[in-house]
Amino acid sequence: MNLEVMETVLDRGACLVGMGNPYRSDDAVGTIIAERIAAVAPEDSIQVINAEDVLESYLFKIADMPGDTVVLVDAIQTGSEPGTVIFGELSELDELIQNISTHKLSLRLCDTVLRDHGKRTYLLGIEAEDIDFGSELTGHVARTADIITDYILNILHSSPKGVDR
Repeated sequence: MNLEVMETVLDRGACLVGMGNPYRSDDAVGTIIAERIAAVAPEDSIQVINAEDVLESYLFKIADMPGDTVVLVDAIQTGSEPGTVIFGELSELDELIQNISTHKLSLRLCDTVLRDHGKRTYLLGIEAEDIDFGSELTGHVARTADIITDYILNILHSSPKGVDR
């Protein structure tokens, strides 16, 4: 994961979108991170949407928001070690998305619509261990969620820029 790119993306103001099913264990990691950030982020530093597993319902709201950057936070399945993180522009991860996300159609649709609205879309993907029914994250994924949340909050607390409004 390129931390400098992630810091630059979040430093200029972004919309962070948590994705996943809160009733499917590690699939909820994106929604959990979004909730944590929304609860304690500095005012006007970031826009946060918890889309759960219905990204399509929020797509045009996200497209109409100020700022030019969207970061989707979602569980992925690549066969890597649980808790592994990928980060990159969605358009550059297109081939990977075919195989790693439970939201294939949503991510492609999202990227197309958001690009048409002048936005760059990034994926912050966290390797899931278990996406069966359950309400708790597994150990590796929970630790990664803590680290990612702290990292993003540190960026937001140190950024003087905030979101363009």
